[in-house]
Amino acid sequence: MVESCSVRDIRFLCLRSTKVLWPQVLVDMGRMREAHPVVKLLRALELFLYRKSDRIVILGNQMKDYITSRYNISEEKIVWIPNGVELTRFSSITPPKGSNPEFLVMYLGAHSATNALHVLVEAAL
Repeated sequence: MVESCSVRDIRFLCLRSTKVLWPQVLVDMGRMREAHPVVKLLRALELFLYRKSDRIVILGNQMKDYITSRYNISEEKIVWIPNGVELTRFSSITPPKGSNPEFLVMYLGAHSATNALHVLVEAAL
């Protein structure tokens, strides 16, 4: 997230990521209920940060709907910078010796319960 900050009347932009703060993950994963005080506190902090920000950078386009509908934040304030990879940079990589070159899986990303990596592992077996 890009946020306006000031120190001694000097304004500058602050970059801040709220993906760790995102309370919806706690609710969706069944870790906490919507009415839990921690979720309420994180939602209030999330709203405060979104409102104070000049721009909000999101990594997934579906996050735009979440932010605009839940917090009534203008779409113009939101910038989507997708995670991705330039596949042509890896075209010269050969599969490991002894692997099946027709079925090769590589995952580059976070390794947490929210990523459901077990689905990828089960598909590879």
